[in-house]
Amino acid sequence: MKIGAASTDEDEDWEEYDPSYNDEDEDEITQEDAWAVISAYFEEKGLVRQQLNSFDEFIQNTMQEIVDESADIEI
Repeated sequence: MKIGAASTDEDEDWEEYDPSYNDEDEDEITQEDAWAVISAYFEEKGLVRQQLNSFDEFIQNTMQEIVDESADIEI
């Protein structure tokens, strides 16, 4: 069920337990699978974009949080 939304039959059907599902039937993720995902990510997003997004997040949010948490400086 979605939080804050009215319950519908579709929501309940989505959450029903499937007794035929067996975790042991799942193939494990191989190193090749992991590298395929990593390669696809960087082909789509690029390494530089990830670094720029991380820096922007730091400047816009984290730096202000650090300033807010530090004690006042008297001059």
